[in-house]
Amino acid sequence: MAPTLAYWDVRGRAESIRLLLRYLGVEFEDKLYHSGSAPDFGGKEWFDEKFKLGLDFPNLPYYIDGDFKLTQSSAILEYIADKHDMVPNCKRRRAILHMLLNASLDLHTNFGRLCYSPDFVSPTYNSTRIT
Repeated sequence: MAPTLAYWDVRGRAESIRLLLRYLGVEFEDKLYHSGSAPDFGGKEWFDEKFKLGLDFPNLPYYIDGDFKLTQSSAILEYIADKHDMVPNCKRRRAILHMLLNASLDLHTNFGRLCYSPDFVSPTYNSTRIT
């Protein structure tokens, strides 16, 4: 049975996981939950299922591979990479991998704040430094 990757119907935190799965040629179900429109974004489908899936930390994205259920995008990426022998055995190289992964997640978080801000179109908002 193909694994399931679930996320909102946007690229967001699941896109890097989708790209990795496609790169590896892994067939998977790409389950999309409708996110709705701003400012509340809805999400009824997800909230109706959230606590019924048996996830330790009910959140999106989630990845179900057989009886193994996982949430948190970085944990999912590392699980898939490790399953396909892409994680280095060398502790230093693995530490560098984690450093790069976390730097990219920081960038993603800050860029997301910018994109989802109600002040996104404000010239002064866009000229401020994101930290």
